[in-house]
Amino acid sequence: MEPQYHTGEPLIEPHSDGWSPEQQLALMLDLFAAQMDAAVQEADNAVEQLSDAFNALLGTPPNPGIPEQGADAVAGSEAHPAAAEAVIAMQFYDRLSQRLGHVRYSLSTLAMFVCDPQNNRQRERWQRLQNSLRRLYSSEEERALFEMMMQGTSAEEALEQAAERRDLPQNNVELF
Repeated sequence: MEPQYHTGEPLIEPHSDGWSPEQQLALMLDLFAAQMDAAVQEADNAVEQLSDAFNALLGTPPNPGIPEQGADAVAGSEAHPAAAEAVIAMQFYDRLSQRLGHVRYSLSTLAMFVCDPQNNRQRERWQRLQNSLRRLYSSEEERALFEMMMQGTSAEEALEQAAERRDLPQNNVELF
């Protein structure tokens, strides 16, 4: 049986007799996912305003979200060369937003998973959950971090290794 995913409904009634450590963990995971959503929504608004401001300065029509063609339009215009670099640098937000979406989904999925006491005790179900979450990750960095952590690497060491990989020269373009 595949894990069920959180739908936004409360995991337990606040004053129900169904209290358990697993349900409390699930509530906290759901809280963290909601906080992440709120932060991403706030950042979405700020990036959209910034994108609109760049487009207004450059005289290009506004696009929803971060304009993929914005960098090309800037590069082909007589705008200051730093403007093109700024638009390209802004595109980091698309990647960040996608990665935070993966984390949020994973938190919600884990919250629902731990609410089912049968899941907690069966290694095969944990492996199915991990395989399901592994398929989420679209970037090489996300996949590598996931694999290191699932193999028992400490979070600190895995993050150090990820930073070292990021610092290596890249000859490929990563599509996400």
